Amino acid sequence: MIHIIDADKKQFEDAADKKRIICFGLGKHLERFIKLNPEIEIIGIVDNYKHRDMQYLKWNKQSIPIWSPEELEKHIDKNSVVVI
Repeated sequence: MIHIIDADKKQFEDAADKKRIICFGLGKHLERFIKLNPEIEIIGIVDNYKHRDMQYLKWNKQSIPIWSPEELEKHIDKNSVVVI
């Protein structure tokens, strides 16, 4: 597991290279993260409010699935980076 606190763009890119990116939270910080990192492929988004009707977030050419926290363990592995 990688623990990075307050990383700059280069530090994050180096740590996340060839990793599966999962983001936690479907809010304004996710929107900012995606806008600042358009080249990063996000494999999923975990959100506490999964009961909302959204199952996917469409961004650029990606259709990113949205999971509940309980579903996270099905998708996370040693090659995953969770961005909070």
